Amino acid sequence: MTKQADFERITRLVIDPITTYWGGKIPDAMAEAFIEDLSRYGDSTLSAAMASVRRTCKSMPRVAHLVDACEQIAPSRSANEDKAQAVFDDHRQRNERARRLTAEFLDEFELSDQMRAAKAEGWDVPLRDYARNAASFQSQIIARESNPGYRMMPLTHPLKQNENNLRCSEFEAACRKQAAKGVIDVFVPGYLIEEWKPKPVAA
Repeated sequence: MTKQADFERITRLVIDPITTYWGGKIPDAMAEAFIEDLSRYGDSTLSAAMASVRRTCKSMPRVAHLVDACEQIAPSRSANEDKAQAVFDDHRQRNERARRLTAEFLDEFELSDQMRAAKAEGWDVPLRDYARNAASFQSQIIARESNPGYRMMPLTHPLKQNENNLRCSEFEAACRKQAAKGVIDVFVPGYLIEEWKPKPVAA
């Protein structure tokens, strides 16, 4: 395979998905490292590795993260691509189920009394973001995805760093307990609602 073909393939399968999912720009040197170190893996292996790092990396993954994920799926260039394809298909099916469960819940949540009240009072945007985050995490658990993950931002506060770890722990415990029932449901702590509500402007 030519260097240009490797560049286009790694850009399509790795670099573009990374910038879309995590945002930001990948430095040229890092992009070159991605191409050099990942070009030996097949398309299905790279796709499965990307699905894995999306669940395990809270920030933009480095080359080592992708290499480790690829090695777990296909330890060498001569590894059986059929096995890698089976792993990829399993990841895809679980991911699709999780996405479907999330979407179905959010459609119903949009019509809930809590969302109607939030729209009337002006805090529907953060509520929707929190609900999407919680529903996604629960659906990943229900779909039995490996290493389910969630975004910390919707439930943390930049000025309350000492509380954020506790908030995340309580959020994760509540989601796991709910997901164990096999049904998605979202409870929003009162302190978050108070933080989301627009503050009156002083005269």
